[in-house]
Amino acid sequence: MLKIVGKEWLATRWLSLACLAGFALYSLQPYFAGGMIVFIGSALVLANLMIGFFIEDRTKTEILYLSLPVGRNAIVGARHLYGIIWVVAAGAVIFGLIGPVSDALRPGRPGPDPFPLLTIEAAAVFAVFSAILTSLYLSFYHRFGFGRGTSLFAITCVLLISVLVVGAVAAFPDDFDLKKNAVGAKTLFGALHSLRLSLGTPLFVLAAAVLFVVPFLVSWRLSRRFYARREF
Repeated sequence: MLKIVGKEWLATRWLSLACLAGFALYSLQPYFAGGMIVFIGSALVLANLMIGFFIEDRTKTEILYLSLPVGRNAIVGARHLYGIIWVVAAGAVIFGLIGPVSDALRPGRPGPDPFPLLTIEAAAVFAVFSAILTSLYLSFYHRFGFGRGTSLFAITCVLLISVLVVGAVAAFPDDFDLKKNAVGAKTLFGALHSLRLSLGTPLFVLAAAVLFVVPFLVSWRLSRRFYARREF
């Protein structure tokens, strides 16, 4: 399984590194909000997975892999492991590089960030959101393939995010009223901060870890079933 991950990295490393470098440079702006960096970082994880799947789809290397003495379960497991590795790598860039440098540039900000980046809450949101998006995409990919799976995944994400946004605006109209200079991100961060204080930091981190692992486990089990039935 690790050899498959290594081959995936060799095939995509330059494009992936270019995406990572571009994300880091773009995010190192004095006025770039922490919440936006978190969500763009999650999109970066997806982009790096899609790069590999796009190359496989264009070069038909997936059929070559299946002709080798490698089980489909091993291929599915390697792809999920690769997704987890990219979540960790993107997190390291966000919280190890972008966060500290952005914090050093904070004097240029017009005001306090409503969603501070260098916080446990931000790290938890990034980890959980990335895990949900990545695991969902892997399930769609193994069920429908690259083209159809990516399209259906995009449609599903737009619908889910639209429902969440509409629900948040309906529940907290004043917090999302731009005419009142209200910021919904501040409400979200405040709710997470209150939750962390009520649970305690260790329990909050444990809950975030569980919410990170569970989507990948569910996706892994579903993807194994889907991929076993796929015909090429």
